[in-house]
Amino acid sequence: MKECKIIKKLIHKKLEGIILPHEEELLNTHLDKCLKCRDEFIIYSKIKENLKNYKYKEVPDWFSTKLHYKLINLKDTQQQEVVRRLLVGSFYKYAFVFSIFLFIILGVFVYTIRSPRIVVYSSMPQLISNYEVREELPLGKESHLRVKVTSKKELKNVKIQIALPKEITGEENTKILTWKGNLNPGENYIILKVRSIKEGEYPVEVKIKKNSKEKKFIKNVKITRI
Repeated sequence: MKECKIIKKLIHKKLEGIILPHEEELLNTHLDKCLKCRDEFIIYSKIKENLKNYKYKEVPDWFSTKLHYKLINLKDTQQQEVVRRLLVGSFYKYAFVFSIFLFIILGVFVYTIRSPRIVVYSSMPQLISNYEVREELPLGKESHLRVKVTSKKELKNVKIQIALPKEITGEENTKILTWKGNLNPGENYIILKVRSIKEGEYPVEVKIKKNSKEKKFIKNVKITRI
């Protein structure tokens, strides 16, 4: 079972075209002997191939964040109902939205919905090896949102934007926090002042930009009473 969890991650890296040679060899060896993982790989491959044939329109920048927020806070039955309605009503108008839903629903059955989830859209070379967001904030108090970015080399003139949910505000009630500067090799900490106004678990979207290249990920932050 533990090996299968590792293989599931390698399947996604294979489909995204970022798998390393030794990882691909491990994946192929496992697929030869594990029917369950092989079937899952075939399903994902067919989905990716079919999606290539769809033409899509651009959706608003906030759509993925809002979608992720709703899915986390709905019960399983409510999730299925929302997905059903949106797929039926918006498939032809938003083919791109359909692909997002499809991958999220498959992910729900493969991973636990409460596990930390990072969504990455990137054309940037693999210069950022890790990124984290402080996972807990105190309710009703000023605190600091800490973003840790691990860089493989020095990166100059980097811009980091953090989109906050309505339950978290920055200074002067701002919803978009911006940091500009250089990233050193290794771990870099960006610390920004925020205030939490409602207890619960909410998504925080982080964009790391350098020139025209960008990494984007979403991490859940939990607001608790202290």
